[in-house]
Amino acid sequence: MVVFKKKFYLFQVTDTWFNHKFKFNDLYTFKVYSYVNKPIQHQFLYKKEISHTLILSLLQSNEDIFSGFRATYKNEINKAVKRGVQTKFINDIDLFVSLYNDFAQSKNIYPVRKKILENIGNNLQLSFAYFDNSPVAAHAYITDIDSGITRLYLSGSQRFNNYIDKNLVGYANKLLMYDDMLHFKELNYKTFDFGGYALNTKNKSLQGINDFKESFGGEINVCDSYYTYLYYYLKRITEKLDKRYS
Repeated sequence: MVVFKKKFYLFQVTDTWFNHKFKFNDLYTFKVYSYVNKPIQHQFLYKKEISHTLILSLLQSNEDIFSGFRATYKNEINKAVKRGVQTKFINDIDLFVSLYNDFAQSKNIYPVRKKILENIGNNLQLSFAYFDNSPVAAHAYITDIDSGITRLYLSGSQRFNNYIDKNLVGYANKLLMYDDMLHFKELNYKTFDFGGYALNTKNKSLQGINDFKESFGGEINVCDSYYTYLYYYLKRITEKLDKRYS
């Protein structure tokens, strides 16, 4: 189970991932149980939200994982290696926030707050792809070794930077994804979760993200999240008012 606090506008929200443990004070608080992998008790006390994701089994050999990738992705991963792209996991939250928030500004999406990443604590893992000693892509994962799940939380890259080869950034990002899988496999995680899948979307941007994730293989999986009613309706109101949700 992963539990951390996050700020939602003026409110403090408790976010619990992968598992649920009911408490009576849930009725009067801002809480969400995200991506719960088993049916929960007292469901009538929460607002259930169904979403989807892509998951990949890490109980395969490295060769089988790679063989499931789209042919073009295999080629681009090999190009990244030949051009000298390096990947590594380092717990550098400041570096991740800097890279991700530049990316978020270019895409007009929400930036990440450093405090949220700090609150995730040891359940946060950060990976980076480097070219010429400069970071060109980064991934943040929320991990739970007890349930064997690692889920992509945030990812960003330098693909909007006009001074960097966009093709190279794309190659590096794909290599980083593959090396991330091998890293978590080595740590005995069982499931690699790509962090969401927009089922039947007509949004071209989301279709592109879906296509990127599908190209690594995996299967569509249903996710259940449970919101306390206070938090759910606050969230719905802000989604209607905030243009970044549209």
